[in-house]
Amino acid sequence: MRSLVKVGGCAVAVVALAAVAACSSTSSSSTSTSTQGENGVGEDGGVVTCSGQADTYVANLTKQGELGKYTFTLVSAMPAPPDIDANTWTVTIKDATGASPSLDQISVLPFMPQMGHGSDQTPQVTANGDESFGVSDVYLFMNGLWTITFTVTEPPADDAGSKAPLIVDKGVFTFCIDG
Repeated sequence: MRSLVKVGGCAVAVVALAAVAACSSTSSSSTSTSTQGENGVGEDGGVVTCSGQADTYVANLTKQGELGKYTFTLVSAMPAPPDIDANTWTVTIKDATGASPSLDQISVLPFMPQMGHGSDQTPQVTANGDESFGVSDVYLFMNGLWTITFTVTEPPADDAGSKAPLIVDKGVFTFCIDG
């Protein structure tokens, strides 16, 4: 990601988080890109949006799992729709018989595909006692497109050791956070 902007008599190339400057007395034109920078603001100062790429939040937003074994339902979100910083969700995860996986089979991963990073906080999943799960610390710390992936793995075996868990299904919710 690179932009070339003119500051006084200097042409400044901005590359990711580093800046390289070259000064000249001649005039050069300014070019800029609309790549997303920090906090969802384009490097040229314009706001970058991700509308049309994300789910529209409604209570009971339902997604079929990628492998077809489970249905993932975002029952409610606080705040609604999901927003920047801390979010708390209630979800249900059901198989074709209506059964839910056990708590230790579920993990949640927020990720920004356009930026290539996740959140610095790991969401915490708790069983609510009514076959739903509470998910706290869904920390979406900057503007942009976020995917929140719910993964269901095989129940842990007593002798699992260092063996990686087998993924049974994944449900992905995608939201555009624009602060």
